[in-house]
Amino acid sequence: MDSLRGQLAVGVQWDTEVSSVDSGEQRVCQVYCAAVPVAYAPGTTTDQWEPLARLVLRGCYESTLLVAALKAVERGAREKVYLTLVGGGVFGNDEQWIVDAIKDSITSLESKFDRRLPIDIIIMAAPRLLAMLFASSASCSDDLVDGRHLGAGSKWFEDTFGFSERAGGSNMHATVHRNVELHKRTDGVLELRSKPLGKRYEVGRFDTPSLAELRSATSKNRPPEIPGVRPPHKEITIQNIVADVRDLHRDPANDGAVFQVASQFNCLEMPGMNTTPEEGITNYIHDHTQGPACALECAPGTLFRNYFVKVMNNGTAGVIDVCDVKSGAGLGQYDKKQLDGLQGLGEALDNRRNRYWTMKNGGSVADLKKRLEGLSKSTIDELTTKITVGVQKDTQVSSVSDRVQKVTQVYCSALPVGYFPNTSSADWEPFARLVLNSLYESTLLVAEREAQRRGRTKVFLTHVGGGVFGNDQKWIVDAIEKAVWSVFLRGNSGKLDVYIVNYNSVPRIYEELVDRLILSLQPRFRIPSVGDSLNLWSNTRGKALQESYDHFIQRPEAFPQHVAALHPLITSVREERERLGYPQEGLKADRECLTLQFRVVFAVASNRTGKDCSHVRVASTKQTCLQEFYQLITTAAKMKLKHRQMVEDPIIRWVLREREENLVIIPLEALAPGEALLRAPPFKVLAPQRAKHWTNLIREVMSSGRPPSL
Repeated sequence: MDSLRGQLAVGVQWDTEVSSVDSGEQRVCQVYCAAVPVAYAPGTTTDQWEPLARLVLRGCYESTLLVAALKAVERGAREKVYLTLVGGGVFGNDEQWIVDAIKDSITSLESKFDRRLPIDIIIMAAPRLLAMLFASSASCSDDLVDGRHLGAGSKWFEDTFGFSERAGGSNMHATVHRNVELHKRTDGVLELRSKPLGKRYEVGRFDTPSLAELRSATSKNRPPEIPGVRPPHKEITIQNIVADVRDLHRDPANDGAVFQVASQFNCLEMPGMNTTPEEGITNYIHDHTQGPACALECAPGTLFRNYFVKVMNNGTAGVIDVCDVKSGAGLGQYDKKQLDGLQGLGEALDNRRNRYWTMKNGGSVADLKKRLEGLSKSTIDELTTKITVGVQKDTQVSSVSDRVQKVTQVYCSALPVGYFPNTSSADWEPFARLVLNSLYESTLLVAEREAQRRGRTKVFLTHVGGGVFGNDQKWIVDAIEKAVWSVFLRGNSGKLDVYIVNYNSVPRIYEELVDRLILSLQPRFRIPSVGDSLNLWSNTRGKALQESYDHFIQRPEAFPQHVAALHPLITSVREERERLGYPQEGLKADRECLTLQFRVVFAVASNRTGKDCSHVRVASTKQTCLQEFYQLITTAAKMKLKHRQMVEDPIIRWVLREREENLVIIPLEALAPGEALLRAPPFKVLAPQRAKHWTNLIREVMSSGRPPSL
């Protein structure tokens, strides 16, 4: 059969231009394949077609993967390959034939490349077929059980723990408990010992805290307030990175870091809703997404969550005691006994009676006709606190062999929006946003807890809910932004370095998110006195000013008059942030609000000289408002010119004449009469809702010749 399959040919269009992209800079490689047209011969049976159809399908998929692998070797970098269901639909090839062809092709290539395929395989298929692809067969033969005919990629379990997970047949729990011992040290840390290898692994501690519990725990650990002494301020840095999560786990610089890991609500990596914990963790190796990759980096912790976790009746993880360690009875997750991160939320909503959703192997299936809607902001926040995440604290990175490297992993799940293509994302949005808001804040609070212990902690966030889960990117970005603000405004003293991990490149929406947060997360902002240089933006782009402004707090008369006039504006900003869902409790309403810098107040002016524009200084609570004002104005002008209409509005004419490069924007706190203006960095993101406000302010300035009222 192999020799016959080797005679099949496919068409390869190397580096062909994508004509639908206007720039002409997009090129791809296309592999043209044909399957046997089973349905085109109604006088025959599928049994008659099966041997030939399977042969052709295997040739198509293996050829496609080989083309991708060759491209990767040629470029010296990983390649993405998108597989479609060749032979499906009107061609009538059985789905199982297609699934088997893909699985066999992957296994074949793994052996050729020593289990290190230099490609990322994306299968364009419904979740049901993905489950068929990666779930173990219930009718495995004895030959498959002993591992002799398993794909080479499946040997990672044997290499790590010294035995095959399938060695005892279908009862993998018994096999693992027979070959692995659980130990609990006097300090409470859990260890697993592989009997075949005589090797110990640190599992660390595992629990499933709710957001409410994490908020309470971090609040209790705040340093005590001392009269007359300002507590240490919160410091958060944030940046996008492009990296492989496996490399990040292994990096010595990330020892002790916190990693957010996408999983199911049972803290395991199920490829489909029909996969159960009884099918083990060996097949995680075939899923090249970041969740399973993180789980395999800390394989002992993953083994623990599947086979040794103590599952309580409320769907949380219980504390393992000495009796549990000795007997091992009842430990581990099973089809009918699993962790459930949504159980607390379900109890709050009486989901057992209302049946808003059902839980199946860690996946949430929502009945969207009964979705949550019409809830108040306080109720939504209360519901958010009921969701739990899995925290594997100080767990060993088993892929590192020359030292003991430990990290903390936070296992989170979003709603599987993409698993239900017949339901619109708009119907999912309220429930999906609630879950995303909870899991991102929980992850940052876990990192905050570590920062309180260590002084400073790195936390790596991922795009949980993206990809096949189908959550809108904006929901994810909004959840990250809200979580960062929530943790920042809680005022604890831990220092966090937040990294958003991206694959291949940074999406624009994440670049804009980080730009916004960098500008707004300035823990202290020194008010320049008259005569200070106005080089604030040129010297501090992308980092917070470190100078304190305590002496101004102690001497209120040191505040310039124009800064004192900003207090009403600060109050309105706080009210707006409350409406947006950013808690403002604990913030004072006096001059200290200016030191917190949750939104900087800016001035804008013309860079030219001239009696009609030199006095233009517009106050705003957001630097980026001017860019939106400028773009909307110029767009309106272009539309008028296109239709040969006169541009009569003086504001539009003024902006068009000045151009963007002639406008500057600086902190209003830095302005004093007679001081020169400093050119600011390029403008950034848009804020459409502020355009009318800007127009009115500039009209006021141009008509009165005075700075606008605040």
